[in-house]
Amino acid sequence: MLRVVTTIVVLIISQSCIGQYLENGSLEGTKGQGNRPPSWAKCHRNSTPDTHPSWLFNVSAPANHGETYLGLVTRGDDGPFRNTTEDIQTKLLDSLHIGNCYTISLDLALCSECGHNANNEWIEYNNPVILQVYGGNDTCAKAQLIFESEPVDHNNWENYRVVFGPDAVDFTYILLRANYVDDQTYFGSIFIDNITISDSTNWADVSYETTTEPNTEIELEASNGEQYNWSQESYLSC
Repeated sequence: MLRVVTTIVVLIISQSCIGQYLENGSLEGTKGQGNRPPSWAKCHRNSTPDTHPSWLFNVSAPANHGETYLGLVTRGDDGPFRNTTEDIQTKLLDSLHIGNCYTISLDLALCSECGHNANNEWIEYNNPVILQVYGGNDTCAKAQLIFESEPVDHNNWENYRVVFGPDAVDFTYILLRANYVDDQTYFGSIFIDNITISDSTNWADVSYETTTEPNTEIELEASNGEQYNWSQESYLSC
């Protein structure tokens, strides 16, 4: 017989505490092409994020929160910024710390009507892209990918959220990047609105002691949480 003492570390996800991490998570700003929402900055010269709705890109869809929202695009093999993607970053009001868990929530949509004239030719940006969110400890740093969406192919606003935790450095910045679905470049777009970051960590330790035979499976049933982390004594295998 083998006496096993197992410790279950239960991570209970709570949405009750929304920290003040973003200065302009609603992405309010002056509408227009190349107009970034206040408190947000681009990371390279090829990135020209837009604040919508804006007639210059044939965009009339209303915001899901507040009055305005952000638009990012990817570009195909044409124009001065060909085969490039757009990104945007913001400095956090408070750091996100290693060892803590957080929830990021965003509203996303495809811009099915987006386009503009270039050399008397209408270029459409109505192809789905993915959104990547990075955390870092310096301007434009991509220390850790904390969220990557599926291709956003819906015209209506839909909410996306994920629980994450910094694993190498404390985050002082987050960066949003529109990216291609695969290796092929193309003209695409994504709308982003209503970004929030909330504290999500409450820990509870539960000990479970039992006697079992080697190689015997033990089934554990946990409740009142969304994620659970298993840990065991050093002489036990996973």
